[in-house]
Amino acid sequence: MAGTYRHGRTYCQVAGCHVRAMRAIEIDLPMAWEAAAEYTALTVVVGLCPRHGHDVTRRVRALLGARAELPQLLTIIDSAVQVEADLRERAEDLDEALAESEGLRGWECERAARAEAALRLLEDDLGQHRCPGMARHPSLQDLVPAARTAAGVDMVAAERPGGTAA
Repeated sequence: MAGTYRHGRTYCQVAGCHVRAMRAIEIDLPMAWEAAAEYTALTVVVGLCPRHGHDVTRRVRALLGARAELPQLLTIIDSAVQVEADLRERAEDLDEALAESEGLRGWECERAARAEAALRLLEDDLGQHRCPGMARHPSLQDLVPAARTAAGVDMVAAERPGGTAA
């Protein structure tokens, strides 16, 4: 830096500091920030005052420590990305399975509704053609609730908006 050497004296190389340099600090700068555990460093020597010398030394240690931890941190990040991708894939599979099961439920409700309509038609048809001797036998009107219960279908709930069939 300009102005660090005047009148036979060396001054601190931090801009704006006019204190005499009392320490020569070696700064090892990593040449590359890659995933490799081994790296090459460029060494720079600077003259600093005691206050700035201490601060720069601490920061250089932190920089080299971060560079040493980089491969481990990249490994952790890679494994976290893989776990997240696996979880996203699993969530998509579960979404597909849920959509498929909802489709099957809709199909079951449609099937039950068609069966209900067929029972009504049969009941109407039997009601029109009932003979006097059949009065003692139960009508389809009495059998439909029992059939619904046996099938486990609650058509009233299924016909309601947002209703669920058992």
